[in-house]
Amino acid sequence: MRVYLGLSCDFTTVDGSQQAAAGMQTDAVDLHIAGLEEDADDRGGLAASATALEVLEAAPLRQVPVVCSDCSTSSSVFLSISCDAAVLPELNHTDGTQAEVIGFATSSVNLWGTAPSFWATLDAGRLRPGALYTICLDKDGTATSYIFEAYGQVQVSSPVPHRWQFTVDASGLNVGNHYKVCLDADGSGSLGWGDTGLEVYVSGVLAVSPSVITRGANQVFNITCDPGVCSSTPATTAGGVGRSSAYLAWSCDREVYDGIIHSFDRILPASGVSVNVYNASLTTFSTVFYGSPSTKFNMDTCSSKCPSTPMTCCQGIT
Repeated sequence: MRVYLGLSCDFTTVDGSQQAAAGMQTDAVDLHIAGLEEDADDRGGLAASATALEVLEAAPLRQVPVVCSDCSTSSSVFLSISCDAAVLPELNHTDGTQAEVIGFATSSVNLWGTAPSFWATLDAGRLRPGALYTICLDKDGTATSYIFEAYGQVQVSSPVPHRWQFTVDASGLNVGNHYKVCLDADGSGSLGWGDTGLEVYVSGVLAVSPSVITRGANQVFNITCDPGVCSSTPATTAGGVGRSSAYLAWSCDREVYDGIIHSFDRILPASGVSVNVYNASLTTFSTVFYGSPSTKFNMDTCSSKCPSTPMTCCQGIT
């Protein structure tokens, strides 16, 4: 699977490729499994020794790592309760291939990768959750120098959600924009890019303190931003770009562009035109940034000079 971040998803490309475009999107990158979900409550009765084993979900297209210095992409591998034909007579040790034995063995596949780190993509959908399976490896595949031999074990779990991970270069994206997470489920296969419905917000804010406040007026926050992201200079001032503003809320309104938010309830006009409605228990008034440091904006100075009316006093401080 491959993924990228973009203002929109390209539904026409089917080969899993995308190139970065400044402010528009990142390069496409591969997804990697980061682990099983910690809150998955059913893993098929894993054995006590499972922590020392590779855990494999009982599902199609599961990837098993194989470390082998003298293997190649001609090598064959499958999973089985045993690699010994005396235990499982359906096993084939003569031509480097193995057919599926439902519940007991997967069909064989060739390794992919480069020595010594290979992978096998196996259909584990009909293996038995909770059981231990042996990795059976024939190093030369259909050649005759090797046969299938045991090469470690895996623990099979019930199907559970996985955490996936990807790393992109987001340095070309624009701060303040929301980018869609675009996914190609089969990479270079026949499926195209799709919109996952998920978004990532590119923030230039590095830190906000404090994280706990009292319920009262004039609560002071310190916000640390990347250079050039936040501003305390009015747009009417020479070189000013407009003061940044912020507010607290359960969710952020993405349709307000003038930096002004009211905390009180607003009544729908008689015309019936839709307007945003804010509630005092859910949203604060928006307030502009004050302070002179280049990357840190706060009201500490204002509050110390005008402790009774810091908001009014600070209006003249740039």
